[in-house]
Amino acid sequence: MVGTKQPADQYRPPLDSPSSSVDDTGDADTSAGVGILAEAGGASARSSDKRPQTSMEHAARAKRLTISAHAPSNPSELDAVELSVSGSSKGGEDLCEECATICFDEETIMSQMSSLQSSKYIHGFVKLDEKCMLCDLFRKTIEHYKITGPTGSHPFYCIEAIRFDGVPGVMLKLSQLKDLGKSGWLLFGSNSAFPGAERLFARDIQSDKINWAAVKQWLQYCDTEHEDSCGSVKMMQLPGFRVIDCTTRRIVEAPKECKFVALSYVWGSDSSPGLRLKLPTKVPLLIEDAITCTKAIGLRYLWIDRYCIDQESGDSKHTLIRNMDQIYSGAAVTIINVAGTSSHSGLPGVSHTTRRPLASVSVHNKSTSLRLLPNSRAEVAESKWSTRGWTYQEGLLPRRRLVFTSSQIYFQRLEMHSCEVLPIHFLTRDTTTTFGRALGRKMRVFPSLSRMAYADTVELRIEEYLQRELSYESDVLNAIMGILRHICVHFWGLPIDSPRRYCPRAFGANEGFLAALMWIPEAEGSKLGISRRAGFPSWSWAAWKGITGIGKTYLLY
Repeated sequence: MVGTKQPADQYRPPLDSPSSSVDDTGDADTSAGVGILAEAGGASARSSDKRPQTSMEHAARAKRLTISAHAPSNPSELDAVELSVSGSSKGGEDLCEECATICFDEETIMSQMSSLQSSKYIHGFVKLDEKCMLCDLFRKTIEHYKITGPTGSHPFYCIEAIRFDGVPGVMLKLSQLKDLGKSGWLLFGSNSAFPGAERLFARDIQSDKINWAAVKQWLQYCDTEHEDSCGSVKMMQLPGFRVIDCTTRRIVEAPKECKFVALSYVWGSDSSPGLRLKLPTKVPLLIEDAITCTKAIGLRYLWIDRYCIDQESGDSKHTLIRNMDQIYSGAAVTIINVAGTSSHSGLPGVSHTTRRPLASVSVHNKSTSLRLLPNSRAEVAESKWSTRGWTYQEGLLPRRRLVFTSSQIYFQRLEMHSCEVLPIHFLTRDTTTTFGRALGRKMRVFPSLSRMAYADTVELRIEEYLQRELSYESDVLNAIMGILRHICVHFWGLPIDSPRRYCPRAFGANEGFLAALMWIPEAEGSKLGISRRAGFPSWSWAAWKGITGIGKTYLLY
């Protein structure tokens, strides 16, 4: 079916810019004119075949543009005048009639935006042509970012060009009229109008090869520009703390002030290898790839819990488990493999595990390409890694993370993040703050470690953790011990210092503990599913299976 796509009459876009109203999720507070509703409502009446428009249809289209031309406007509103026709990008047979008329020349788009204009309406559609390559890219964007409408509805989608202050170039934003908070993002390819300039474009990503130079630049930038927050951390000397020497493949006591890489992963059903003095000749693919990655970024030592913790030494094991916050925050960087389901799943792009190609279509007579910006937050949230209890703190505690997804590497430090598809220079430009403010809340995967220290995040962290799975019930406290140590003082998992925000006066440890005991179990559906967990005191949330969170009564004697 030919897509029923058409320009809107009157529309004010969601402006993801510093001047717009943005909530905690990064979604803008926006409004839309009534003209676009009339346009969307009449869209389904358009013919589904590829015949020429009738005179009545031409008249209706002209009327819509007339309404738009007489609508009140200001520099912050979208220009509803259609862009010039650019023709099919790969020949008429590859694009539907509507897509063939859309101009995706970045230079032309920017020339039609005033200096005060941060967004420009490009196109709108209700249905997509199954045979059109550009429609297919839009469909993949809708599915990837989950911006589909309610079942049985006919949502109206619109495409806007978004420009950020100080950033040379534009991004394309695809959103739904009835739910402007959800949006997907497209980038122009590296063969855009000004390939030699530092523009906002999508970098090429090879499916079987990592751009290690780019990864090292991320880390070097943090070392030089964010030394106070992202530089080396003096980790306390932990008894029994051992690391893998990637040069000799021996497992050794960590040298003093050792710079090491930590690995977070899903091990699978394989049994623990036990304490060794040296790695076996053949190790799982993930371990081999982690060694390759460590050496590629210029480091020598690697920490992997399965090999570096003596499972048979109770005292040493207990000490290391209690100090997971020291280990992961002390690592120079943490490798996180969210693309794998076991230790036999390699790091995508490092050796034998290839990466999924990014959805891309050539436009504007093949001189430019449009590429889907991967939704790293969704890729992490939907992974097996995100269902496991132990990996929860392994994602939150590190200062710097290299997250291997099935499509690219996502990088996040304490207050900054980027990904492989974005140009490297956006980490070193003054535009980083502006660009991050516009996209940061939508694209950031992990909460800031510094903000985790606020007392009112304790219950939220416990609630998120309780959604995950553990292989052994006895690990329910051990697997979150590092986060609890970082956030608060606790006793058997109860945060005894966080209630100070409720209390009108200062109080001591005894009163704090009494306040902590006033937690309320939260559970989805019937609380009949809650059952006792052995080995923990009944007054701790850790003693109860089936709860999904802990609440507070807020009533303190």
